[in-house]
Amino acid sequence: GRKPVVKPAPAVTPPAEVLAVVDAFWKQWQEGKLDNAYAQFGAEYRARISPLAFLQQTQSVMAQNGVPASWAVVQCREIAPEVLGLGVDVQCSVSPMQTIMVFRKTGSTWTLLDSQYRATPASPVPPSPPARPLSRPDLQPDLKPSLESSSIGTNAP
Repeated sequence: GRKPVVKPAPAVTPPAEVLAVVDAFWKQWQEGKLDNAYAQFGAEYRARISPLAFLQQTQSVMAQNGVPASWAVVQCREIAPEVLGLGVDVQCSVSPMQTIMVFRKTGSTWTLLDSQYRATPASPVPPSPPARPLSRPDLQPDLKPSLESSSIGTNAP
């Protein structure tokens, strides 16, 4: 087998401050306080993503997955110095969702930089049944047009 070119970053234990932000963020989603969830992001994110764009994204995610019911950090890795990437599994009322939350430490404060959301497929989609052939008696297999009933090239009203 092939070996990965880049070795994955080792797993680390997320700091309590980061876990508190994760819990607050998802609790605010759960309670519908999306403006408070947006406020959890650092200034860089808020400069890049408008409150309206965030609300539209979260509403779309919740329309597909439902309201977050519970969440758990399943992975934490230091992806750069003072930057953590967390995998958070979110159980929603309709379907589960996998998320990635990225935090940066500045001084002694951890700031939420970004997040990504992806629905977890419940099961593979079954294949569609084969389409029934259309039956059209007016189609001719030799593709030669029948000019008898055509008005092409005539001045008929």
